[in-house]
Amino acid sequence: MSPFLKTRFLLSLCSGAALLAGAEGAASARPNHLLPQYQAAWQATASASVSQLSTLSATAAETAARSGSGASAVAQMPTLLRSALMAKSLASSVAPYVPTRPPGGLDAATGVPALWQNATIGQIGVMADGSVQQSDKGAPNGVAALDANGAMTAPVSGDLSTATAKIGANGAVGRPLAERFADQLNAKDFGLALDGKTDDTAALQAAKNAAASGAVIQLPAGKLALKALPTGSMPNLWQANGTLQADGGPLTTLGTDVLESTLEGGKYFARGQTAADMAPVLRKDLDVTHSGGKAGFVMNLEKGNCTIPSVGAALNDYVWCHSTVLNSAAFGGGQHVAQASLAQRPANALADGKGSRSQIWAGYDETRDDTGQPSNIAGSLVGREIDVYANADDPNNWRIGLQLQIAGADSAGTPGRVGKGIALGNNDGTSAYGIMIDAAGRFDTAGIDLSRSTPVNNAPVLNIGANRNLAFSETTSRIFSLIPPPIPSDTGMTPRHFSPLG
Repeated sequence: MSPFLKTRFLLSLCSGAALLAGAEGAASARPNHLLPQYQAAWQATASASVSQLSTLSATAAETAARSGSGASAVAQMPTLLRSALMAKSLASSVAPYVPTRPPGGLDAATGVPALWQNATIGQIGVMADGSVQQSDKGAPNGVAALDANGAMTAPVSGDLSTATAKIGANGAVGRPLAERFADQLNAKDFGLALDGKTDDTAALQAAKNAAASGAVIQLPAGKLALKALPTGSMPNLWQANGTLQADGGPLTTLGTDVLESTLEGGKYFARGQTAADMAPVLRKDLDVTHSGGKAGFVMNLEKGNCTIPSVGAALNDYVWCHSTVLNSAAFGGGQHVAQASLAQRPANALADGKGSRSQIWAGYDETRDDTGQPSNIAGSLVGREIDVYANADDPNNWRIGLQLQIAGADSAGTPGRVGKGIALGNNDGTSAYGIMIDAAGRFDTAGIDLSRSTPVNNAPVLNIGANRNLAFSETTSRIFSLIPPPIPSDTGMTPRHFSPLG
């Protein structure tokens, strides 16, 4: 063999040996040289292959020299080397990798023999980096299977709490899922069954124990079976979304916590148990901080609109736009009020030096008839009605239909004065009352009793003004008696009695 051919032969042999050594290394592991376990296996196999190829190269060179075939022997060397290495690989105890498609190795069956026979190990590695074996789809440590739209064909499982997500709003940032889940507690996260059979007491108590004071706890739809209600000194708000009792009835209590739910088709707030000095179930605050605005505009903390149309509303039932019911069987020194209003001018109201304050009202009722028709055509109208229902006698006069009380705002201050106890007036100069005070009920003591009142500065008990008539209905007898308070005997005066008899 000439020196030129021998040199070419040796270069070709070394190139083929290096390429095939890498191919044999890849045959004993998964074709992804980025995996650490593959890199270790490739290095061990490659070292053994280089040693074997050195012996094989010397043998092949000697064979070619004896044959004297020259260039034709050089051309046959890659085939000889491939056959020798494939035979050794098949005899190995490790099952070789069987290629099915590129990059599967140096097999002519891949369909691109020219490319793979002339490719370098580096080129094969680059192409292998971007490849995915069919057997890896959906397999452990493999890759997720995707549909034609690039979406995963199977749900993701396992602990994904560290994964991030963000909403679609502009400017939103991604947050870990665990942080998003912690924004609001759900009793389901604590093992709530809601099947109406399993005792959910422990799960509900665990949710409350994990909640901060004032935190909201969600209750999903289902039937809640409880042997005991959740307890704890810190208040929470439970939001029930279709949650029922085990028997299918509405959920109306969760201990001393406030329950927000729906009942009879409407929004429902409840506290089934109480502790001393608890805050209200529902509180609304409005701090008015502006100035100016439209004259006469009414700003509401709460407003309810109740509309009853004339078409298709021939109603026989009562419609109460606001209803308050107090059921009390309690005893003790407390007072229980169905509805209370307080309008207060604070002690420092005049501190700014701006003079007299605006008028305030503890309560205001207005009833209007805007038809412009008389009542026998338009219908009845009542400003406010107060009904008192009771049975049996009232010897102590404790039952009172309407009571007006006055007192000083500060017991240590100067005495207070209310100019009028009951004021009946007009908002225009032409409208008139038919009867200003109509006492139509039966009475057994007096129609008007001023015996316990105290005139001051010789004020008259009855003042009907000048040129006013005092009329009596026609009856068989008329009795009119004015009895002034007793006069001390040392004045020399005697009580005066005026008793016209008819």
